[in-house]
Amino acid sequence: MRSKYKKNAKVAWMYWKAAKAYTEFEFQQVMKSLFRLHPEATAYLHEVGFDRWARAYFPGHRYNIMTTNIAESFNVLVKHARCLPITMLIEFIRDACTSPVTPWVEDKIAKRVRKSSNLEVRPITTERYQVLGSGQCQYDALVDLTEHTCTCRKFQLSKISCMHVIVVARYMKLTTCLQWVHSYYSTAFYRTVYADAVNPLGDQSKWLHPEETTVIHPPYVHRRRTGRPANKNRWPSQGEVVEQLICSRCHQPGHIRQNCRSPIPVPSSVPSSSERKKKDGK
Repeated sequence: MRSKYKKNAKVAWMYWKAAKAYTEFEFQQVMKSLFRLHPEATAYLHEVGFDRWARAYFPGHRYNIMTTNIAESFNVLVKHARCLPITMLIEFIRDACTSPVTPWVEDKIAKRVRKSSNLEVRPITTERYQVLGSGQCQYDALVDLTEHTCTCRKFQLSKISCMHVIVVARYMKLTTCLQWVHSYYSTAFYRTVYADAVNPLGDQSKWLHPEETTVIHPPYVHRRRTGRPANKNRWPSQGEVVEQLICSRCHQPGHIRQNCRSPIPVPSSVPSSSERKKKDGK
């Protein structure tokens, strides 16, 4: 969406708002606003299919992850320790979490605790509750602790306690709501992923070297311009139309006037008045 409709930043913003919506009602409200703003972009998203990019229509569970680029998510996690050696980096990952859940989930729950301060709970049964909205949450919700569901859909889609579940836990006089957080977010599960040992390389003087050594010199680095270089090797997105450069001098594709190597066309000479008279007399 950024590349296809890059001239309209509000279209990309509304696209992400629709993609992150938990309920179909919220999604349709954003899509109506997007249709009034840019009908062409709305038609394009209809052709792609809502289940391929919208959380409200996705058939599986995203666990609150809206990207498939795990490298970027990992870099954000270890941005303070990326310069460490690999063994120290692994130890940082193992020891970074001291609570029952990961720091990201802790921060997420803390924000939802603040949002749930003005909510009111009305019990239906011992496992089902009605939460009346007020403040930042203007709509009511039904919480089912047995089925682990809430009508806001944040509870079942992210597998993290939403603000309605948090206020129910407060109503039940519980000190924590972590029992309704999925085990995937637990520190124990997180450490299990990196539980394998990482052996050191040993003394460098005892490394085996090949008999024929090849000296590889660093590449020659040209002096580049300031700013981020343009990425010309990027694969175009689905439906993206790649504009081809046309030279305004020779009218050939593939380059522009500044780097055109075609010879400059010689303008035809303008005949004088006497020559025109002779030509007309003949």
